[in-house]
Amino acid sequence: MKAKAMLCGASNEEIVNILKTVSLFEAANKKVKNYSMGMKQRLAIGLALINKPKLIYFDEPINGLDPQGIKWFRDLVLNLNKTENISFLISSHILSELSLIANEFGFMHNGQLILTTTSHDLEDYCSKNNMTLENFYFNLLQNPNKKVTL
Repeated sequence: MKAKAMLCGASNEEIVNILKTVSLFEAANKKVKNYSMGMKQRLAIGLALINKPKLIYFDEPINGLDPQGIKWFRDLVLNLNKTENISFLISSHILSELSLIANEFGFMHNGQLILTTTSHDLEDYCSKNNMTLENFYFNLLQNPNKKVTL
């Protein structure tokens, strides 16, 4: 990571801060091939942070993570959103986990966006209809062309 960060113009201080942010400072001198799955996920996030992005896209970011790693990821996303004003676009099938961090949801079917809504409206709808987020999604997929009003 250090070489890429330096090529991108990051200072040593910025590199250290990123390594600390992604909890890899202590492992900075280890070979990446010896990293666990979670450490590799954190390294990828660190690399994404080098250029100070305003938007980061994650595709199934908690795959292969243990519960501690999932909580770490959740806390990191919430913290970076709050402190660095970074927005995240997260693609995942684990809707219950997304409900803990997402402000807005977009549901896709066969490559088409079929519904967008706020987390607040979605939570209210599921509560009023006594259904889980997963059940909402399954119902939505049964009739993806039906207009849903939340």
